[in-house]
Amino acid sequence: MASKAHVFESLSRLLAVHENAAASIRATIALLHGERIHESSNGNGLPAVARAAVAIDEKRREYKREYDRKWRAAHRPPERPGKPGPKPGAHKTGESTARRHQNRSHSAEALAKFDTAKPRTAEELGINDPRSWVGPLVRRGYLKKKGGGYIRTAKPFHINPRDAKGLA
Repeated sequence: MASKAHVFESLSRLLAVHENAAASIRATIALLHGERIHESSNGNGLPAVARAAVAIDEKRREYKREYDRKWRAAHRPPERPGKPGPKPGAHKTGESTARRHQNRSHSAEALAKFDTAKPRTAEELGINDPRSWVGPLVRRGYLKKKGGGYIRTAKPFHINPRDAKGLA
């Protein structure tokens, strides 16, 4: 069992710790209300430690403002003269439509070389690099792979699909 002196000493130390904590809390509340805790040499009522803390915090805030400003400037997306996409006015001149029709007419010429019954390879027909255009035509159902070559399906191919629908 602990002696009375030991218990008294432990309680005294505990009381001193809590009194210091309470004094710190009172000082913080007083600072927040703008009260003077005790006069310092410059007369603003803040102890030297509090003045140093305020100065350090102000430096940190200034650095952060400057850092954020520089970071935003460095990571700003590049200025674009216009929206991404087709050239401005291309839809008015028909440039993009003409280019699309030209590409489709090349595909129509190549499809005309294939037979509906006898499979033929693109190399037999003299078409160089068939991989770049045969795949899309097979995927869309205009050609079908049979044996070592391809045959033409019955699906009609229109250079201008709007003509086929009667919309042009």
